[in-house]
Amino acid sequence: TFPKVERQEHAQDVEIAIQYKSGKFPLARFRVPGTVIERTNLALGIQATVSPALPAANVWQIPYATDGSIEEQANPPQGTDPLGYIDASNGFTWVTLDLGEEYLLDEVKLWHYYPDGRTYKEVLVQISSDPNFALENTITLFNNDTANAAGYGAGDDAEYAETKSGKSITFAPQKARYIRTSANGSNKNGNSHFVEIMVFGVPTSSTLKL
Repeated sequence: TFPKVERQEHAQDVEIAIQYKSGKFPLARFRVPGTVIERTNLALGIQATVSPALPAANVWQIPYATDGSIEEQANPPQGTDPLGYIDASNGFTWVTLDLGEEYLLDEVKLWHYYPDGRTYKEVLVQISSDPNFALENTITLFNNDTANAAGYGAGDDAEYAETKSGKSITFAPQKARYIRTSANGSNKNGNSHFVEIMVFGVPTSSTLKL
């Protein structure tokens, strides 16, 4: 007989709904505590925010940072580099990602322009659940900003040569919603080039499978 309450179990959650003759009306969906799921790249397809803002002519580059690709393009837009990246030329630059909700994170991986092995300056990687990244609410995972240009303390991480393998930063699982990284030019020129940002983790109610 209708209506009736239905409980449907999924791989990682439980759905409660009322079933009518005309269809199903969902009431709630709960994640099962302790569910073990694989880590995924949570940044894939997220729209990044760049600060200072890019020149209007470069805004189209923003999706490159989270498109999941670190390879050179076979048919790049005319007049552009085959390796897609955000080209920031306004000095010290932040690229920020909003995951939409808190996740349990344990790795951030990033790529700048790597074909010539250049090194980038004032690179920070931070996570937070505060969109303003207030100092007391921010975890700094990497910092080679020895001059404290960003105001988060002088960093003691070394500059490193960029490679196709990228820079992997692993850490004990932390809850966060926002991720950002910075750069302020390289040993080649004053521009900062953000090829890809990957963020790995699971929903906060899950058990992280390392």
